[in-house]
Amino acid sequence: MLAYLIPGPDFLVIVRAGAWDTALGRAAAWGAQSGLCVHMCAAALGLSVIAARSAYAFTVIKLAGAAYLVFLGIRALLAARSGAAPARPHRAPTADRKRPGTFRSSFTEGFLTNVLNPKAALFLSVLRLRHPRVVR
Repeated sequence: MLAYLIPGPDFLVIVRAGAWDTALGRAAAWGAQSGLCVHMCAAALGLSVIAARSAYAFTVIKLAGAAYLVFLGIRALLAARSGAAPARPHRAPTADRKRPGTFRSSFTEGFLTNVLNPKAALFLSVLRLRHPRVVR
């Protein structure tokens, strides 16, 4: 339960998108929930148990997730340097500032952040190992 009380990277992606525009925040949230559906399907098929028991598979998931978060961070830093996104996202957009993304890009960020999050995969695999009839 403690693992889901601590906000993760998907939460931060949703808040960042939602601080700029509520439609982008909803798109990121839908993407994150779609990513969670991928984890649920993997758990139902038994694939998340393999990832949880295989140190190699789990390491690959962790490294892919870390690489994606580094990519998002570098992209945010470059956008802040070029002035594409405001330094304070709570400020209202003006004519000279463009939105930081589209529905598709926000959805994709939320989706990939959740799919590459090993915490979600680990949680669902533990749930399946302890209660095999819960996730079917």
